[in-house]
Amino acid sequence: MPLWLLGAGRFLKSIPLTAWIAGAMAIVVLALVWQVNRLDSRNDALELDVSTYKARSAAAERTVTAMRQAEIQRQMDTATRTQETEKTNDALDRIEQQVADKKPVASNAASLAVSCSRLRRQGDTASAAYRAKCG
Repeated sequence: MPLWLLGAGRFLKSIPLTAWIAGAMAIVVLALVWQVNRLDSRNDALELDVSTYKARSAAAERTVTAMRQAEIQRQMDTATRTQETEKTNDALDRIEQQVADKKPVASNAASLAVSCSRLRRQGDTASAAYRAKCG
């Protein structure tokens, strides 16, 4: 056995038992302090994660709400457009019917001549109205 090891052994035997207990307790306290510090920083990281997830969740909820409102608005716009299209088509049908129901009225001699020539081209010369107006 080396000589220096024998000297270390005698030195260690000379340390009283209370010193060994105090040293062991100091090591345990230091380990506990280190562990608490490590857990505290892990807790801070987890709190940051929680706040980040809460913010993301709130943003996602706002997005979903906005998308639902947009869908409702689109449906309302579609219904409005459909109603307006129906009203426009009804108005056009009424106008076409009114135009079809009206008989051509000649306001002057030139328009009477044009109307008569149009009727002759269509072959509508047998009617009494044609004979009365166009002769």
